[in-house]
Amino acid sequence: MAEEAPKPTEAVAPAKKKKKIKLPLLMLIALMLIGGGFYVISTKGKGHKKEVPKIELADKDTELEEFLTNTANPQVYVRTKISVRLKKGFDEGKFKDATGDVRDAVLLVLNATQPTDITDASKRLELRKRIADAINDALKADQPPDAKDKDKTGVKPIVPPDCDSDTGPVMKVRFSSLATQ
Repeated sequence: MAEEAPKPTEAVAPAKKKKKIKLPLLMLIALMLIGGGFYVISTKGKGHKKEVPKIELADKDTELEEFLTNTANPQVYVRTKISVRLKKGFDEGKFKDATGDVRDAVLLVLNATQPTDITDASKRLELRKRIADAINDALKADQPPDAKDKDKTGVKPIVPPDCDSDTGPVMKVRFSSLATQ
């Protein structure tokens, strides 16, 4: 029995060492939390917020020549006149220089469109968005890769509510005339 008594005392000794290790660790964690809280409080309100950019529209629409093409149904044709509203600051000269690419993009969208999507008023809104996206893709295709990423600040800009695109340079698409036959 004399051999059994020292075993509990040996087991108690390592437990005391664990308590000694835990206390400095807990104090270190507490100091880190206090320091982090102090940092957050001291930097609050010192201009660390990102400014949310607001997209503005150009003052006038840019007219495109009339389009006459077949739809997804080759027996049905669509004739339309379109005007677009560009993002303010986008060079209208660049837009006019890319007229061939713009017309091609619009024609591809119209060729892929079902005739019912043109005659249904609610589906025309989606058609305007698809045309805006296609034109924007065509305009960005001619730019060098770094120019495409210049507007990316990490903050989503505020877009006027009635726009057909969230990015631009074409923000709105309007049908001056639209008919199928």
